[in-house]
Amino acid sequence: MPCVTYSSPHTFSNALSPAQAAVASACLGIITSKDGDALRARLMANILHWRQRLDQGGLQTYGAPLPIVCVPMGSERLARHCPTISPFLLSI
Repeated sequence: MPCVTYSSPHTFSNALSPAQAAVASACLGIITSKDGDALRARLMANILHWRQRLDQGGLQTYGAPLPIVCVPMGSERLARHCPTISPFLLSI
């Protein structure tokens, strides 16, 4: 019976560096602390505020309240002008 493999021939793995492990450990410490609760609450308040301001400015937002807010631009041409639109977005 022939051997059948479904994995990529380019599969590899790397261990975390000590610095990456330290950062991950510190993040987990913050997430599980009371400070983490306060930071998440502040983040959600900022997200809701930003979405509300976008809505007030006439821009539609999609999806659930998350740190990344999807704002459809309507067309690729318009989306390419985002760098010139950004000051407007920041002013609303």
